[in-house]
Amino acid sequence: MMISRRTPEQHFDGAGRVPRATSMVGRLVRILLSTAFAGITWGAVAAIPAAERQVLLDLYSATNGAGWTGVTPAWTGAAGSECAWGGVTCDAGQTTVLEINLSVRNLVGTLPTSINQLGNLRSFIADGNRLTGGIPTLTGMTALQTLNLSRNQLDGNIGSWSGLTSLQTVLASNNRLTGSVPALTGLAALRTVALNNNRLSGSIPVLAGLGNLQRVDLSSNQLSGNIPTLTGLAQLQTLSLQNNRLSGALPSLAGLSGLGGIDVGNNLLTGTIPAVPSPNNLTANNSRLCPNALTVSSDAAWDTATGVAPWSRDCSVNYTVTPVAAPNGEIFPGTPQLAGVNGGASFAIVPNAGYGVVVGGNCPAGQWVGTSYTIVFINANCNVAPVFDNTMFAVTISSTGPGTVTPIGLRAILFGSYVSFTAVPDPGYRASAQTTCGVNGFTFGGNQFTTASPVTADCSITVSFTAITPQFTITPIAGAHGRISPAAPFQIAQGGRTELTVTPDAGYVIASVTGCAGTLSSSGKYVTGVVNANCSVTATFALATAVAVPTGGSLAALMLTLLLVVAAWHQRRRHR
Repeated sequence: MMISRRTPEQHFDGAGRVPRATSMVGRLVRILLSTAFAGITWGAVAAIPAAERQVLLDLYSATNGAGWTGVTPAWTGAAGSECAWGGVTCDAGQTTVLEINLSVRNLVGTLPTSINQLGNLRSFIADGNRLTGGIPTLTGMTALQTLNLSRNQLDGNIGSWSGLTSLQTVLASNNRLTGSVPALTGLAALRTVALNNNRLSGSIPVLAGLGNLQRVDLSSNQLSGNIPTLTGLAQLQTLSLQNNRLSGALPSLAGLSGLGGIDVGNNLLTGTIPAVPSPNNLTANNSRLCPNALTVSSDAAWDTATGVAPWSRDCSVNYTVTPVAAPNGEIFPGTPQLAGVNGGASFAIVPNAGYGVVVGGNCPAGQWVGTSYTIVFINANCNVAPVFDNTMFAVTISSTGPGTVTPIGLRAILFGSYVSFTAVPDPGYRASAQTTCGVNGFTFGGNQFTTASPVTADCSITVSFTAITPQFTITPIAGAHGRISPAAPFQIAQGGRTELTVTPDAGYVIASVTGCAGTLSSSGKYVTGVVNANCSVTATFALATAVAVPTGGSLAALMLTLLLVVAAWHQRRRHR
């Protein structure tokens, strides 16, 4: 019997349909495929929540994002692109913002109140900008660990930090913040609080329970009241409360074994000083208790810690530094400050918009760091008198010789400003400058010159490029039993001559002097030829030879011998 085999192409029913078994396989494949790809939306991109995107846009708008510098890509991309924006860091899945870093990026404006909606943000850094206003309430940012807003122009209040249980570092120094320091209760992770150089008032908040706290700097504000108890702050390393209006007694330092330095100078503190911590880890010369009205006592440990013996010296002898207010700007604090012997005082001096400042008065000259003006080595009562002016002056920069000066020509400079320029000499030349802008002097940094004095009138700067005369080295080499002066190698300008003195030791004479195409005189002076290259002058010395001169009987014998020789010579001539 013949059995026929049918190919797969022949497996159709009479109506041309695929048999049931085959159609079931197809359905099974379709089910597997639909299950495998059910969670995929083709073409979709992970994105942060719309609320977080809106906060970023709010920040961009409120701080003139179009004028930011160094931020690429710009914060103008479509939804889903936020994690690629300059200064923004997201989680691995790019579903939430973790960090924002806009340090020194020319942010101008205020921080939006919506920033507290970034609930997963760990770090917000925007120091070194021109932010104004206050610091918004940050309640809700429970993941926030680092906040850095130092060196701005913030001039409002600080919002609440309640609930920020992850917060470790707060830096907002060198601003003009007002109001009180927020409550720190419950911020158990906090390690650093630096709000120095502001205008904060009120009392220092309770520090109890902050067992991880390492650094507190609330100096140079207008804080008043007592210093709170420091009990339980075993990790505290630095406490800076100087230049405030704090009163009462210093609290106990018991248990602060990690404390390396404490500064409470220039306050209104009274009473006796506490004992140093035990064990005592205060670094020598790293603490200050005066000026204050503290009770004088003998304490060698505090003498060492303050570097002043006795520690109370500046509580007994101090000087008053008086700020003098002026229109069109501000000096802060506006109240007199106390300075100890060789002490210092700092003021924030800020001109109004469009104005410059020059500091007068009879205190020693100070140094600027931003808007902070610090005077040191104060040893007499004195005053600090800023002058604010908006006059523009003409400063002309010119040059002579081969080199490039940038900028050059006529410039309009605001009263109180310093003039900076670069002077790049051609090879073989050097740059120097003269100015009529105040003191004729400059500070230097590589090829950059900056006037030593601020501009207070029309003035000029002249840069001169002069050829560098090559210098060559002459190396003196003296042999044994003598010396050459100068003895060490020295330099001489190209084309010059010089003189060296060659001196033998007693019993020795100069044997030879060579090198640098020079000549030796009878007096031991060696004058080089024209010097056009490095060279050496080498001197050698020899033992002086003694010549015996006959005397007495030996001289007579010698004369007799000579006479006999002469007689014998004449006798020989006679017999020839």
